[in-house]
Amino acid sequence: MLDVRKKQLDDKMEENKRRQQESIESREELLRELEEVQRMTAREKVEEERQRREREEEIQAQVRMTVTALPTCH
Repeated sequence: MLDVRKKQLDDKMEENKRRQQESIESREELLRELEEVQRMTAREKVEEERQRREREEEIQAQVRMTVTALPTCH
């Protein structure tokens, strides 16, 4: 009888260990995914800033061309 109960407890402990390990592995995977998303987000922000500066430079160039093309009043 005691052997049966000990076996049940041992099995339960093993199952708990297995679940804990799976939980740890799952959390580690989620952290890796989160880190990748953060890296992607950072790259996207850098790219968006580059595009914004590029558009701003284009607009400034157009304004300079327009101002240069205007007739001057003397």
